Formats: sequence, C-alpha cells, structure tokens
Amino acid sequence: MLESHLKNGDFFDVENHPMSRFVSISVDPIPGAAQGTPNYMIHGLLQLKGVEKPLAFPAQIGASLKADGAEVALANFDFDRTQWNVLYGSGRFYENLGKHLVSDLVTLDLKIVAR
Repeated sequence: MLESHLKNGDFFDVENHPMSRFVSISVDPIPGAAQGTPNYMIHGLLQLKGVEKPLAFPAQIGASLKADGAEVALANFDFDRTQWNVLYGSGRFYENLGKHLVSDLVTLDLKIVAR
C-alpha cells in the first residue's frame, strides 16, 4: 500500500515520470576529512518528477572501498522533496494535517560503483 501511494501522483507520479536522473558535475575533496568519514562532495543535477535542480552531498570514496577494481562511493544524505514538486503532506504547503503530516526530507543511502 505504501509503495503504491509513493508511486502515484501524490508523491513521485511514476506513471508520468518513470525515470529520475542524477548527473554528476564535480567531485571535490573535503579538506581535512577524517579516515572513514565522507571525504568528497559530489555536486550535480537531480531530475525528479520533471524538475531538475542542483544537489550536492558528501560521500566516502577511497581505496578501502574498491571492489573488483571498481571505484566505490558510499553516501547517506537527506534532500528536501518539496524542491522537486513533491508536496503531498508537507506542513509548509498545507495546514491542519495532523497525523497526515509527512516529512519533507527524503533520506538516501547510496552505493555508487564506477567501472
């Protein structure tokens, strides 16, 4: 039921927008990053629900993460879904939602493998 609701027009409107895309523009080192913590900022453009906006997030990239000769990046971050016109249940756009209030933040856990 939840998955179906997230796919419908209230949220991500998968029928009309079956694909989302992130295009990386730059990957910049984070000066002084401690070992085992995010050491790069990945900057790019996220297209979601027909809206394209800049998005940047910290990631951990390094030799200890390599798999089968591939470069691996790990990231965990939040982004504000309302910036991409996903407004359902947002307290910034609707009043008196009570128990129907939905957080504006979407959390992503990413593992990016580059070969």
